[in-house]
Amino acid sequence: MGLVSISSRREPYVSRVEGTGTQPPDSAGARSLTELLHGVRAEVLARWKEALRDCSPARRFPEPELVDHLPAVLSQVLDRVASAGFGGAHPAADEAKTHAHVRLAAGLGLNDILTELFLLRHVLLDFAHRRGEPLVRTGDAQAIGWAIDAAIRSSVDASFVEEHRTLRALDRLAAASLESRTLDDLLKALLVAVAETAEEVDALRLLLADGDALRLRAAVGLERGLTADLQIRSGEGLAGQVAQARRPLGGRASAHDPLLRGSREAARLRGAYAVPLVSEGRLIGVLAMASLTAEDFSERDRTLLRAIADRAAAAIVQQQLREDAARLAARSAEALAVLGGTYAAAPVGLAVLDRELRFARVNEVAAAIGGIPPEQHLGKRLSELFPGVAEIERIEALCRQVMQTGTAIADVELAGLVPGRPDRRAVILESFYPVRAGQEVVGVGLVLRDVTEERAAKDYQQHVLGIVSHDLRTPLCAISLSATTLLRDPGLPERAVRTAGRIKSSADRMEQIVRDLLDFTRVRAGQPIPLEVRPVDLLALCRQAVEEAGEAHPGRALSLRGSGSDARGEWDPGRISQAVSNLLANALTHGAPGTPVDVRVEGRPGSVIVEVANQGPPIDPGILPHLFEPFRRGETGPAQRGLGLGLFIARELVHRHGGSLEVRSDERETAFRITLPRR
Repeated sequence: MGLVSISSRREPYVSRVEGTGTQPPDSAGARSLTELLHGVRAEVLARWKEALRDCSPARRFPEPELVDHLPAVLSQVLDRVASAGFGGAHPAADEAKTHAHVRLAAGLGLNDILTELFLLRHVLLDFAHRRGEPLVRTGDAQAIGWAIDAAIRSSVDASFVEEHRTLRALDRLAAASLESRTLDDLLKALLVAVAETAEEVDALRLLLADGDALRLRAAVGLERGLTADLQIRSGEGLAGQVAQARRPLGGRASAHDPLLRGSREAARLRGAYAVPLVSEGRLIGVLAMASLTAEDFSERDRTLLRAIADRAAAAIVQQQLREDAARLAARSAEALAVLGGTYAAAPVGLAVLDRELRFARVNEVAAAIGGIPPEQHLGKRLSELFPGVAEIERIEALCRQVMQTGTAIADVELAGLVPGRPDRRAVILESFYPVRAGQEVVGVGLVLRDVTEERAAKDYQQHVLGIVSHDLRTPLCAISLSATTLLRDPGLPERAVRTAGRIKSSADRMEQIVRDLLDFTRVRAGQPIPLEVRPVDLLALCRQAVEEAGEAHPGRALSLRGSGSDARGEWDPGRISQAVSNLLANALTHGAPGTPVDVRVEGRPGSVIVEVANQGPPIDPGILPHLFEPFRRGETGPAQRGLGLGLFIARELVHRHGGSLEVRSDERETAFRITLPRR
């Protein structure tokens, strides 16, 4: 009988040696055989190990794990061969059980363990055959068969008991996983299942990974005085070492171990063992047990704990995922409720179109803008809902652009008849933004605002301003001309001269306001400010503006300085003078009293720069972004006159010439800089 044939069959042992039965062999022959086998015990063990390396799955084990209990099993099998009493229990059965537990814990099956025993029988029979006597007559085969049979029975018993115990624990774990509503319930049920199945366990602790630490989440046994919110660092105590090494560890229990901190019975504990809970390479936690009686847990309890740990890790992860999903669902429901409330209460029209540009959602305001009830929008395309509307193709093109680019388009003005109310004409300001699921654009959101009344009010305002401004110019011109005529009369009394001067100054100021209003009306109406361009010396133009400002403000110091090349170019002298005068008026109004206003003109190769600077407190940074908006006034000077259009008009005039107007303001000075291309 060859070794390969034994291991390849992997079938339960059935003695095929003639004469093997159920009766004990001859005792004298057995002792004689035992003496022979004991004499070559080391050689038998070596041959057995060699056979295991050739035929057993245990060949993958390193030497210490391969040998393990083999010497003890061999010794007690030999004692069994020599024993005359076969009826009672024998220590050989215990060693075989221990060996079976170790092999089962290492991942071998019952057939693998039986193969090891078959190989031992083959080696023993081979050595017995070397005696040179017939095996049947001496009873050697019977003796060896009885001894191996006893070991086989022990291994089968160990496997059955271990399997039954493990299955019972796993069954309880599965039930707990299905019945537990929360993670804490599952962890508690898991420890109870281990406690009811293990033999010498008095305390169980389960810790879950929390970042780089472990946090106690469940405990069973010896719980009095236990620290409730226990946290253990990686590498600290037995549990921390297991988490760091990612493998089971055991040893003498220590009352100073943080895992037992606060427990009143900690000093009486003797043995401790812990296993890591790992799922897909990720540390989930640590499961630990301790005993008041055993210094070293049996291989059965260790095997049980390792088997439970594998399933427990998966169950914990599943429960965590369920709870995460429940929390996410709750947050999603809350977010949807908030979104729904916002959608319904929003003062603007809101709608969502899907990939096919069909309405998926629309609020009451958006439906009212279109004049069609909300429920009639759902599932329909824009072209289906608003047939014949000229702007629909444009809107759909913008929606497709947003879908393709993922970029929002803001404030597109649409004007026309309201589809559901053909008697009403509306102006709608519409914005388009991408609706994303993760990184994918799955639709288009619409924000609609009915600005019909705003546009009408603004148009009316501009119309009134235009009319008033235009109609005021004629009487103002007459007043200004009359005052000028009076001032030229040398015989006019001094008091009348002062009165005529005030009339002329007030008329000029009103003329400036009217001119600004007319320019503002043109800009708002989208009409360009008219220009009369001709060759101009900008330095001479600025000198005239400075002189006029000085006459109007006799108590203030104004200076003009030129530098660089000449300041000649092609501009509208009246409009540039207006822009510079507006900047001078602003500087005189907001500059600190008693400080000069400086005008600097610099000629450059392709442009000319005019800078108007005043001293005083810097402009508030919050005002700077809005400084050039119409009807804006600074807040640094005394009570100011005018409409707040000066800077707005100055910038529009400079832009009309293709130039730029910028401002800088600090503790030293505030300066407005005009840059004009020479044309």
